[in-house]
Amino acid sequence: MNNICLASNWDQKLVEEAAKLNSEFEGSGGRIYELFATLRTSVVGGGRPSAMIPDVAKEQAGDYIELVHASGMRFNYLLNSACMGNREYHPKHHAELISYLDEIVNLGADSVTIAIPYLMEVVRDQYPDLEIISSSFCRIDSVRKAVFFEELGAKRIVLPHTIRRKFGLIKRIRDAVDCDIELLVNNTCIHQCALANYHAGNSSHASQLETVKYGGHYIQYSMFHCNIQRLRDPAELLKSTWVRPEDVVRYEKLGIDFVKIEGRNRTTDWILNAARAYLERQYDGNAFDLLSQTVLGYLQQNPLIDEPLPALDINIDNRALEGFLDFFESGNCKDDCTRCSYCGDFAKKAVRFDKNLAARYIDSANALIKHLKTSSFIKDFEETGLEWEEKAPKDATMKAK
Repeated sequence: MNNICLASNWDQKLVEEAAKLNSEFEGSGGRIYELFATLRTSVVGGGRPSAMIPDVAKEQAGDYIELVHASGMRFNYLLNSACMGNREYHPKHHAELISYLDEIVNLGADSVTIAIPYLMEVVRDQYPDLEIISSSFCRIDSVRKAVFFEELGAKRIVLPHTIRRKFGLIKRIRDAVDCDIELLVNNTCIHQCALANYHAGNSSHASQLETVKYGGHYIQYSMFHCNIQRLRDPAELLKSTWVRPEDVVRYEKLGIDFVKIEGRNRTTDWILNAARAYLERQYDGNAFDLLSQTVLGYLQQNPLIDEPLPALDINIDNRALEGFLDFFESGNCKDDCTRCSYCGDFAKKAVRFDKNLAARYIDSANALIKHLKTSSFIKDFEETGLEWEEKAPKDATMKAK
């Protein structure tokens, strides 16, 4: 069964169209099982900065979840912040946390995705009707960790991107736990990314009330570096362990129960296109259209460069990747890219973009990084006399030159 957990942008049209897809694919072995989202800011925060996700009032969220249920689907509420700055242990903030959990129950959420182990225990003991899903931020990359989180109360675990192509390990995890296992299929994190933990912390704090109160500062530092790597070496787009719709069946044979599609910051049409592709288990177009995380638009409009850049079109020929996963499924990948050209050879056949224009995007990213590492952005506030705590813009790198 291809159970899809689909990103939600709080658009009611998405719910209506998702229900239509379920009717269309009824009997095919696939369905959209649940939608997932969170309010923009909270005491806990989530895995995305508040500036990147749609804003919705609590009353609207309640109506939305009611519509999801009426349409035959479940709703997963995200509490997937990787860090609360230890506020979860402070009596005042802990009381706010409990009040927030009460609100989530009252909104009608069926499950919650959590990254902080202590928070899982709080929910398990005080809110037994809420199903706990362990976030990919838990980095469950071993049998031992999978067993730990299941014992902590997780009814479903989301595998991290770091092991998506380690078929033997996934099978051992499947055999070791009784809980459901979820596979995130369209995340584009750099393989073996050295910035992953830092990025998770950045994103988590950027949607918390305490941070937003002081301007909600969030800068795409990690993503600037990621995009430099991708644009310098197209093979990085294939090393990033996303899963083609055609290859989901390989994971189902291992015992994967759920497929997760990211994209809460995307349009309804984009999300529906991705959902259809994974329901049909094939995609004849540009596979890049299905991938969730890029900041190319950010680099394109960078005010630190002389003028906006032309759009950079990246094309990944999905059909050219037939058989690509055979190498990994057979256990041939040694996780040492310095001694292997496998992904690079496939990239030569499958990945296309304008290298000259890509070089200008790299320059744009480097300009932003320089603006940060030289502390130049502080001058923006000194020149205008703005108070950092109250009036500083949400992203210092987007301040005028």
